[in-house]
Amino acid sequence: SDPYVVVSLGATRHTSQVIPKNVNPVWDFVADCPVHDPAQLVSFRVYDSDTYSPDDLIATALDVRLGDIVAGGSVELPLWDTERERGAGVLQLSGRLLQLAGTSAAGGE
Repeated sequence: SDPYVVVSLGATRHTSQVIPKNVNPVWDFVADCPVHDPAQLVSFRVYDSDTYSPDDLIATALDVRLGDIVAGGSVELPLWDTERERGAGVLQLSGRLLQLAGTSAAGGE
């Protein structure tokens, strides 16, 4: 496999680099996304990069509450192989919320 992961949060999408010929990839990849509410849902899709045909979807972790990821600092997300209808490993990830400078919770000055 030549896996990569696509992270989707709202209209924002980030794609990791491809890890060639690897069935246990470590992406060490950062995805900065605007967050309006910790209850927002984030999805992860793992693909196998193919040169001469469309990339194959390997596994997914869909509709994960963002707050569940950032609450513990680090989490293991189970992946699901939709084609074979079985588990497909885990994604180990961490997240944190950062407030932009010059903003307030009330949206004021």
